[in-house]
Amino acid sequence: MKKVRNKNTILILVTSLFIAAACSDQDQETAYYQKAKACYDSQDYVCARAALEKAVEINPEFAGAYANLGEVYLKLGKISDSLSAYEKAAKLVPENTDVQIKLATLYLLNKKKDQAKAILEKVKTQTPDNQAAAYLLAEFYEMEKNS
Repeated sequence: MKKVRNKNTILILVTSLFIAAACSDQDQETAYYQKAKACYDSQDYVCARAALEKAVEINPEFAGAYANLGEVYLKLGKISDSLSAYEKAAKLVPENTDVQIKLATLYLLNKKKDQAKAILEKVKTQTPDNQAAAYLLAEFYEMEKNS
């Protein structure tokens, strides 16, 4: 198992060096993002994390990479890192309801009820037919009632 990880790490490093040498910043950002997608699809979350971290290093305003990084961190069991990545994505794209709902869900899981409620109420106001926000708000109110 260790040999496979070492080979994957070497492959990532060689790929990274090749990408860095051959591309502009935007091309590198896109290449890392595509690499991350391929890694994620093959369930190589360590590889996906490395590629996404490089993408946001190149472009700290890359909201999609932060959101995907949040998902990768969840797969790796790194809840606080996931929350941080989703917070960055949510600041960059406040109009993206999927990111906002995921952030609210993570807030609920981390017992940050006030932050979750504020996000969910805002999403529900902006998109009244959003079923995910309605469901999570109902869950929130049920939690409040049982507390």
